[in-house]
Amino acid sequence: RKQYAEAAEAFRASRKLRPNDPLPLEGLADSLVADGRTDLAIRELRAFLQDRPDQPQAKSVLAGILARQGDRAAARALYSELIAAQPGVGVHYRNLARLESAAEARESRRAGRPARARHRTLLLSPDERGRAAARVGRRRCPVCTQPASRVQ
Repeated sequence: RKQYAEAAEAFRASRKLRPNDPLPLEGLADSLVADGRTDLAIRELRAFLQDRPDQPQAKSVLAGILARQGDRAAARALYSELIAAQPGVGVHYRNLARLESAAEARESRRAGRPARARHRTLLLSPDERGRAAARVGRRRCPVCTQPASRVQ
């Protein structure tokens, strides 16, 4: 725990030197989350984004933290903003697809139904969809690479 606190202080010092750079902020957020201070990491990211709303890296980090915290609506909104701002970046589509499939799997377990992988391949950008299909073969899901028979 002490190392995470020391790392957070080092990233804070780096942020003072480079206040517009999202990399020290990402390191600070990771350190805070690892130290169990997720709420502080979320506050730091939101404060940064209020002054610089066009920083996709900070939005992506915040969306990931919110998704892990269970705030799917806020994470979904951030991923949608990222996709609208950067439609050619495939990682945003994949993150949103994974968020949606994880939520559906949880809902299936709660309802007592067997959880099946469900992916919206339309969430992938056209370029990413083509590369993924070529990489894993047409009979596999381009998001999770499971056999198509297990994916709805």
